Amino acid sequence: MLRVKICGICSTEDAELCTRAGASALGFVCGVPTSVRSYVAPAEARAIIRRVPPYVSTVVVTTFSDEHSIEELLREVPASTVQLHGSISPESATRLRNRMPRLKVVKAIQVVDQASVVEAQFWQEYADALLLDSKAEGGMGGTGRTHDWMVSRAIVQAVRIPAILAGGLSPENVSEAVQTVQPFGVDVNSGVTNGFIKKDPTKVFKFVQRVLQAEVGRG
Repeated sequence: MLRVKICGICSTEDAELCTRAGASALGFVCGVPTSVRSYVAPAEARAIIRRVPPYVSTVVVTTFSDEHSIEELLREVPASTVQLHGSISPESATRLRNRMPRLKVVKAIQVVDQASVVEAQFWQEYADALLLDSKAEGGMGGTGRTHDWMVSRAIVQAVRIPAILAGGLSPENVSEAVQTVQPFGVDVNSGVTNGFIKKDPTKVFKFVQRVLQAEVGRG
């Protein structure tokens, strides 16, 4: 079954909305500069996560490159998964996984061209899943722009671990994206907001519905 991650959760209200709609995972943008639009303070993220049902995964999104800083953040925000953006080394990712064996690690790959396929193949040895995102300055996602889905499809076919499609997804294009890329799951943020950071109920429910319809269509 296709997984749906809704990122940029900043309130308990939005977490409950996305859970009701059928989201498989909720993303909390904590380990980034506070100027990032969807940033949520670790203490707030922790309070929200405590109210998330046990069957919904919680994901901390970070651009930290030092495993000690990431571990410290995860001690404060008890998420089940960490999503790594930026320039973290595979050695740091490995040490983090060794120190926190219950933690799932998702590595973001900026999808551009064939070099992105090679990078994804490399990182599959150090992560539990890959996030296929559009290129952004500073290694952070959240551009609201799509990328070449055929490159993402090539990554899905080239790796052995789950690949999650992100980058500019919305209720209007997610069906085509799923059919084209055939990912393990999809990740959305700005495509289901009201133009700021608050999630739009109509967009959230429509997005999840379109994903489920696409799942039936590709079955």
